[in-house]
Amino acid sequence: MTPTPDSSIAPADALRRQLILAQVQLMELEDARDDLQTRLDSARDLLAQTQRLGDQALQNRSRLEDELRNLQAADAALQAGENALRAELSVTREREATLAARLATLETQLAAQRRTLADSDALSASRQARIDQLEAERRELKASRSWRYTAPLRWLERALRRGGPPV
Repeated sequence: MTPTPDSSIAPADALRRQLILAQVQLMELEDARDDLQTRLDSARDLLAQTQRLGDQALQNRSRLEDELRNLQAADAALQAGENALRAELSVTREREATLAARLATLETQLAAQRRTLADSDALSASRQARIDQLEAERRELKASRSWRYTAPLRWLERALRRGGPPV
């Protein structure tokens, strides 16, 4: 059985059509593959960028954690310094209160000493006035005639007290 020319053309046409359809499908698949390859490359680039951003984020986080630890250490040091200053301020305030009380006591003593000094000055001035008055009286007495007239008697009295007249 030989195929008839009409019947052999028909399977060949069908095969040709199937081949064309297969080639079209193949081209569509190649286009889809190229599109998918482009999308895959884009996705890989996007993934690489995401990885870089993730790495940067991790580095930033690590750096920020270090900075936070440094800031916490600095804050702790500042807190310790503040506590030390507060303690020193408290001691200084206590010392100031003690010194203020001592100053008040000394001012009271100084006022009392000034009053005593003023009283002593007044007493000294009155005694000096009395001394000046007595000196004036003595000068008047020694300048008087009776003193001059009785000078030989006083001399004789002194000589007798010493054991006899001087020769």
